Amino acid sequence: MEFHNPAPPDMRNFKDSSEAHAAMREGKKALNPWCCFKPDYLTALSCFKLAADTFARTGNSGDALDCYKNLAICSEKIDDLFGAAVAHKEAGYIHLEKGEAEKARGEFEECVRLLNVGGKAERVQDTLIEFARRCGKMNCEKLSEEYYQEVMQSVFDSENYLDGLAVIWEYSNYLIGKAKFIKALELYNKHIEYVAGTGKYKNTIAKCGLCIVCIHLILGEPYIAEEKLRDLEQTHQELIDSPFYELGVQFIEAMNNFDQAAFNRAVLTPIMSQLEVNLLKALKKVKVEKRGEGVKLEDVKLSTVKQESGKQVQEEVKLCGTEVESDKNEVSKTEEKNEYPTEVVGENKAEEDKDAGEDVDKKEEEPLENKVEGDAFGGIFK
Repeated sequence: MEFHNPAPPDMRNFKDSSEAHAAMREGKKALNPWCCFKPDYLTALSCFKLAADTFARTGNSGDALDCYKNLAICSEKIDDLFGAAVAHKEAGYIHLEKGEAEKARGEFEECVRLLNVGGKAERVQDTLIEFARRCGKMNCEKLSEEYYQEVMQSVFDSENYLDGLAVIWEYSNYLIGKAKFIKALELYNKHIEYVAGTGKYKNTIAKCGLCIVCIHLILGEPYIAEEKLRDLEQTHQELIDSPFYELGVQFIEAMNNFDQAAFNRAVLTPIMSQLEVNLLKALKKVKVEKRGEGVKLEDVKLSTVKQESGKQVQEEVKLCGTEVESDKNEVSKTEEKNEYPTEVVGENKAEEDKDAGEDVDKKEEEPLENKVEGDAFGGIFK
């Protein structure tokens, strides 16, 4: 007597989860047959696949997760490593929806391992990008950034730079959208460093330089933006004729002249459409503050330095004035007490000074006419 495993149900007739539950039960029976019969992995795989897709479509995440994990086991048993990797990926997405980031990470790592073992290494980068995007949509920023950075490392460390160029701009757009401007600046600087080392793609350097200038303007750092543009001009003089460089100059001139209209016109320049969408959105919100007619940013910066130095000098003068005033007070107290310095020369010093003081008092008591007369003729007869 032969034992025949039941035929898998037809997915096209699945209308509700009840039929999916029936398929899941049939799959488990195929994995655990009676007595000495071997598991029928093909039948189990078909049942779990149909049931998992139905559960996922109807929102039954618990049963869908169970089916995908069994599906991964069945796929590995029949050496379908790519199918097992897909099952782990779908299981990871369900964990993400349930807010279980670490469990999702484990499923994703298993997916990548199976792709590498199964000879699908060329698909790893695309899979990591898919993970990063999905994690970003699920607001799992930590995992999203990890996968993006892993992709960036593979792009900059391999010869597939042109294939990963779009991902670099995608990641920078993601960072700007999350207001992580510092990490975006690091990415642009790394991009410039890599391209400069190849000796090619000079226009990409100018584009990254313009993005750096724009981010500093968004952060309210026009001075740094101008310095970065000057550094780009000095290190890559061949980029002066680039439209990206010229546009950066327009932004700096608009900020220096406090011209909001000119700044807005620069933002609406057609070439700006080549930059990231989130960067343009943030740039349109920049307000050019007007501090005064004819005042340049360099003048404002210089005046700030002068004010700081002037404040320091004023504090020093005030401090010196306090010391002088205290010295005057001490002198006045000494005069009131008719005291002399502690150093005394000779025993008759006090008597001589006293006699001299009396002579001075007598002279002060003389009439004004005699004093004037003496002053008038004293110089002649001397």
